[in-house]
Amino acid sequence: MIEMVITKYLGIDELEPNVKFLLIKFFCFLLINSFIMSLSWTFFSLYAIDKMGFTLTGIMLAVMLFTQFIFDYPSGSMGDYLGQRWVLTGAYLFFGIGFFFLAIAQDFTTFLIIAILNGFGSALFSGTLDSWLDTNYKKIDSVDTDRKIYGFARSRVNTANNVAFAASFMTGGFLSTIYSRQTVFALQFLLSLIMVIIVLTQIKEISIEADSEKIQTIPVKVERKKSQYFTYLEGGIRFMFSSKVVFFLLLGMAFITATWTIWAMIVLFPIYFGYTGDDLGANFLRTIIYLTGVPVGLYVAKLSKRLSTEHYPKFLLVFLVSFFPAFITLLIVIPAQNNFNLTGFVFTALIMIIIGFLYKTSEVLRMRLMVDLVPSENRNAVYSLLPTITSLLSMLLLPIVGQMIDIFGLVAGVVVVGSVFSAGFLFITIGTYLMKLGTKIISLDSKMMVEKPEQSESIN
Repeated sequence: MIEMVITKYLGIDELEPNVKFLLIKFFCFLLINSFIMSLSWTFFSLYAIDKMGFTLTGIMLAVMLFTQFIFDYPSGSMGDYLGQRWVLTGAYLFFGIGFFFLAIAQDFTTFLIIAILNGFGSALFSGTLDSWLDTNYKKIDSVDTDRKIYGFARSRVNTANNVAFAASFMTGGFLSTIYSRQTVFALQFLLSLIMVIIVLTQIKEISIEADSEKIQTIPVKVERKKSQYFTYLEGGIRFMFSSKVVFFLLLGMAFITATWTIWAMIVLFPIYFGYTGDDLGANFLRTIIYLTGVPVGLYVAKLSKRLSTEHYPKFLLVFLVSFFPAFITLLIVIPAQNNFNLTGFVFTALIMIIIGFLYKTSEVLRMRLMVDLVPSENRNAVYSLLPTITSLLSMLLLPIVGQMIDIFGLVAGVVVVGSVFSAGFLFITIGTYLMKLGTKIISLDSKMMVEKPEQSESIN
């Protein structure tokens, strides 16, 4: 019964049973992960600031990003080499140990240990779950050739994920208020160990028996040599530079992801606090945005089925010229002063929800594009290479954005973040143009071969 409800919600009735099984498993796992990992998301930085102050907290976050930067790509290649479930297992172990130390942390040294553990865990986790899904989906699907069903399902998954996030924020806030923040960290330590068990038993390669109705997942047993790891390590970088199309697309995606890393770390929460004035109000605003995003996400899923991946840069452009100017205008007209302001509260929510649907749509198109753009043998490496570039960009840009905010205020921070997004949009536009141009050339060559076969033979 539950499986039928999820199948209907994801819109995957047309897919083969093994493909449905894969998407349903991904759906359930992602929601559990989002709920557990987000319990302390809102007050993690606040807890560190209370213990150490802004300066040492900034150093701690920089160490965390640097650790992720160093290990992100090598760990992604390890996913291609060993399999995604072993890398995910390591990620939850490091997250769990980090939560354990967080529950007892009192000094800067302990927080540095936490930063390294979280950075390494993030390096292992980034791109691994998506790689597991996309690799198996591409391998076993024979119906969804244009990936529109995939895009619709992923959009529906993201919509449900908003509910998981909102529930997690409310639960974590409630537990923190009734008990303590340390209690939430301790709970996350225990839940991380449970996630290790779930990964080891559920995140495996797909195996199909002769009877297509009997679906099972088993770990693939492949004899691997140490030299193969370095082949995978090299493969992701080699793929990025394999063509101008791939290079510009991946670089643009990394720039856009860096935009949201900087936005979340140093710009977004000061805006939330600026128009609410306290932790409870900021958390309430964030919950409203996530929950209201559910019907928006449902609409995005339907819309994406009518769009091709060629529309990807178009949605990025409309988002770019509306989202950042809207926040700049709001901050100029109604400055954020860390007091409750109903007008600022309402307009912040409206910008995040209404204009945000453009970016949600572009993300669905991006995910559809990546399924076929990236070769499965190097998928985990490539999916980890992007966060590696993102971490590097974020480390370089975060001090600049922070300095600009200190001198000129939040408006300057939004301008700088918008400029980074603009660079990403430009690179993606170049990549999609070159890809479209290459497709036209291939089509023209094919037409010439059909119309003048003897001429094509003489050329060859």
